[in-house]
Amino acid sequence: FRMFIGVQFSLVVICTLVLWFHNVYSSALMTINQAFFQVVSMATTAGFTTDSIARWPLFLPVLLLCSAFIGGCAGSTG
Repeated sequence: FRMFIGVQFSLVVICTLVLWFHNVYSSALMTINQAFFQVVSMATTAGFTTDSIARWPLFLPVLLLCSAFIGGCAGSTG
């Protein structure tokens, strides 16, 4: 469980930094909010979204898809 949380936290940090450097959102709080929500939603295979990730750099949706495989691993409910 600690490894899963560590991976998810790392993904949130990576997504936040990439979105911040690419100026996708206007404020730091919005960037953190979107990165956190999208990572948790994709990793838990919930399927929710609050914004289109089409504006995101291509690297991030691919990374989030990989996190969905981690979140949907054996023992999860996804």
